[in-house]
Amino acid sequence: MTLFPIILLTLGSLALAGCGTLATLQSEPVQTLLEAKKDSEIQQTCLHDEEESFQKIAAAARDGRLQPQTSAKEILKKYGPPVIKIAQDDGEKWGYKSRKSTWFKGPKAYLYFDKDALLTRWESETDLTRD
Repeated sequence: MTLFPIILLTLGSLALAGCGTLATLQSEPVQTLLEAKKDSEIQQTCLHDEEESFQKIAAAARDGRLQPQTSAKEILKKYGPPVIKIAQDDGEKWGYKSRKSTWFKGPKAYLYFDKDALLTRWESETDLTRD
């Protein structure tokens, strides 16, 4: 008779422990989906910002506002951050691209800065001077 309550408590404890583990396992996929949604929202925000910066750079190129000797700080403030910055021996190269582009094709613009972080020139693989 004294063994029955011990066995019952042990089985009850195992059952409850199993339920806790089961609940944890069931919530992991839900958490994964929630995190994926958050990641997707972050990705969409980044793509939006990337496109906005590219369109500002393209408009500045069309309007003749990308002038040599403009500081990198001013470019960042006016047009937003580049998608990529590449260090070079004589300064830095910034890459802007449309969200519709890949690095292999599509509209892109490159800005070149000297060691004093002043714009020296810009170039594009497509004609940014047209809408």
